[in-house]
Amino acid sequence: MSWRGLRHKGREILLPEEWNTVVDALDELHNSLVEIMDDLKPVNAKASISESDNIEGLELVLDTGGRPNINIYYSLGGAGEIYIEISIDGSTWRLLDYITLASADSAVEIYTGIAYRYIRVRVPTTGISIEIEIAASR
Repeated sequence: MSWRGLRHKGREILLPEEWNTVVDALDELHNSLVEIMDDLKPVNAKASISESDNIEGLELVLDTGGRPNINIYYSLGGAGEIYIEISIDGSTWRLLDYITLASADSAVEIYTGIAYRYIRVRVPTTGISIEIEIAASR
């Protein structure tokens, strides 16, 4: 007998209430699978600012939902500093990586095994164009 109270039937007729129970169980299974698939989807965020608008630098935060594989793309229009930080609560930040650029450059940084829920990329440098993308996956 199943958790729904159904049992195997040979050639017996399936009663309406039994059929409804089967349909309900399939709906539950479908909803569980959708939730699992949503948890497996990558999440991402991006931000950019032009040289003329950049008077405070740029900061981008992503709630990774526990996804441990992090890719960060950055593009700076001039010399600058990039702080890559992690947090379990979104308020207390720990330095994961620090990058100094002597001139304009762009690259992708890859981090694996990051269990922290939040990741922040911060570029305090002003007066340059900045583009940041963060992607997290399982």
